[in-house]
Amino acid sequence: MIITKNGEIVECFWRENGIVVKDGEFSICLEYDETQKKQYTRMRELKQKLSETDYKALKFADGALTEVEYAPIKTARQSWRDEINEIEKTFKEPTITREELDAAEATAMQRLKEREARRGDWTDTIFN
Repeated sequence: MIITKNGEIVECFWRENGIVVKDGEFSICLEYDETQKKQYTRMRELKQKLSETDYKALKFADGALTEVEYAPIKTARQSWRDEINEIEKTFKEPTITREELDAAEATAMQRLKEREARRGDWTDTIFN
């Protein structure tokens, strides 16, 4: 079951919104604050740029690009890595205590029971 820190049951959770902590049958979604979202998004963008230029680095390593041809790409890639490293120095994943986790799980179980009870009432009305 996927739940939020306050015990809400969710169907899905996008990675750019935070992290998921697994605890037995539960997956607890810990959302990023605005600063963390910006940092995560920027790191993802920079890593994508690195990925998109990997083939040029390989071409250079294979001798298919000259030093002169590869120099601007090499400079840009180093700049992207430097920026990623700077962001990672201050980027903190959200955390949850055992007590908060237990409370979220208890709330989610209560909500699940309430949801199932409402479904039962609804189906009893239709089928009886």
